[in-house]
Amino acid sequence: MEGDIVLDPFLGTGTTAAVAKRLNRHFIGIERHPAYVEAALVRLRTIRPVAGAGATIPLDWLRSTIMAGARQLAGGSGAAACGWGRGVGSVGA
Repeated sequence: MEGDIVLDPFLGTGTTAAVAKRLNRHFIGIERHPAYVEAALVRLRTIRPVAGAGATIPLDWLRSTIMAGARQLAGGSGAAACGWGRGVGSVGA
């Protein structure tokens, strides 16, 4: 439901957080790999919530969101990201 909290302890490219944001849910995401942190940040900056989205989203949008995250991957290690609400921030590990 809108306003619920979604926890993703392995944020990766941010697919779960992106869908949560799209559906007007709060999210907490945790990731330690800098490439995934950057991919999630880039993805989340482009997501716009849908008013009254309810519990469903278009399959094409979900598919493109997953593919966009896959294209953002790069190398590195040792960082963490934690997102809450409508934004996300990163901190060094």
